[in-house]
Amino acid sequence: RVKKNVFVVDAHGGWMRGWKENFKSLRIENLRSLMNAHTDPFDHRALEFFAESKGRGEELVTLPSLNQRNQSFRGPYQVPSTDIFNHFHEMLSHAYGIDNIVSTGTVQSINPIQEDEGPLFEVKVA
Repeated sequence: RVKKNVFVVDAHGGWMRGWKENFKSLRIENLRSLMNAHTDPFDHRALEFFAESKGRGEELVTLPSLNQRNQSFRGPYQVPSTDIFNHFHEMLSHAYGIDNIVSTGTVQSINPIQEDEGPLFEVKVA
């Protein structure tokens, strides 16, 4: 779980809500970013393992035009479907306990301040 002193701000009012709304309205089926570009802070292969554990490995799509980049490249490039990416991030938000701590707003500034218990930050939100 995320500590109580973590503050999550999203202009759309939910964890990755703007991203999800944009992809839905544009009908984007697969990401352009590789499957290891996600918000899990501990394991770059977490999305891959999640898809496989859910029996959804086929939603990691191989991009045929990028199979060979140079001799040292060990590809292939794989990108996740938007659906598996969304489900993975919903799981992460529940697992880290951040699904209910998202505040609606836009960060205006972040300033370090010193407290007895260590460094903290003052966050101004509009």
